[in-house]
Amino acid sequence: MPKRSAGVARRTLAVFAAVGVLTLGPLSPSSLAVETVGNVSIRGKIFILETGDPRPAAFVHAIHFDTKAMFSSRRTLRNGAYLIEGLPFGYYDLVVEFEDKLYLSNRSIEAEAGGKLEISLIIGSGQPRTTEWWSADPNRRISGLDRPADGVAWIVEGMPRSVAPGAIPSGSEAGTRRWLIPSIAAGGLLGLLALGGSSSNDPPASPSE
Repeated sequence: MPKRSAGVARRTLAVFAAVGVLTLGPLSPSSLAVETVGNVSIRGKIFILETGDPRPAAFVHAIHFDTKAMFSSRRTLRNGAYLIEGLPFGYYDLVVEFEDKLYLSNRSIEAEAGGKLEISLIIGSGQPRTTEWWSADPNRRISGLDRPADGVAWIVEGMPRSVAPGAIPSGSEAGTRRWLIPSIAAGGLLGLLALGGSSSNDPPASPSE
């Protein structure tokens, strides 16, 4: 190929490559996480608040905060056990579905990349009470299921063999503050406060102020 023709061909390919980059844009880590099935798994058991019995034949849904994608288990076993696999990392709402009723978890959970979480749930009637994300609006329609929750699914860490009838897990009662803001939001707030403090001559306030 003549040198002039080769130069024209290289310049043409460079133009097409530049147009492709401008059209598609860079792939951010978040966009890759959205499109790729992850390696997070969540397993646990479902119990009934009133009786403490395991709840077979229920479904558990994990709803991703950012993408609103819903990942579902098969029907729970006789001992109430469930398993959800192939989730991307991120924050999730958990929803138990049984006999056409929905029970929304009393707080969100964080699933780190490669995490294998053990999260059990105790389902009962009543309005959500402990997480501002949805207690501020008890009629909020759940993404992917398009209707409000009928009750609460209180989170229990691990896979207990049994739970006491009527016992709400410690830290889940009304008025609990520790789960009002997920750690990702709290981290962002602390970052903003740190930036503001670095540009001020005033001494930083103590946590008790």
